[in-house]
Amino acid sequence: MAEDTDLQALARARIKNGTLPCEPPPSTWGSRSNGVRCELCGETIVRATVEYEVVMEQRVAHFHTRCFTIWRMECGRQRKLE
Repeated sequence: MAEDTDLQALARARIKNGTLPCEPPPSTWGSRSNGVRCELCGETIVRATVEYEVVMEQRVAHFHTRCFTIWRMECGRQRKLE
């Protein structure tokens, strides 16, 4: 998986281009992964590890725990800049 600084830059870029929203998701839950791709880093979330599932507009996005945390932290930074 990429370094935190790379993931932070990726999150900022995706927030800026609208790929990842910063509005608080209406629903988020954690569960064991079934091998889906992470919305932020694009890597497969290994089966039997924890993934976050996030309801976004018209889809459900999946994140590694670390990627989810970085995305939400970058959203918090964006709100402070506004």
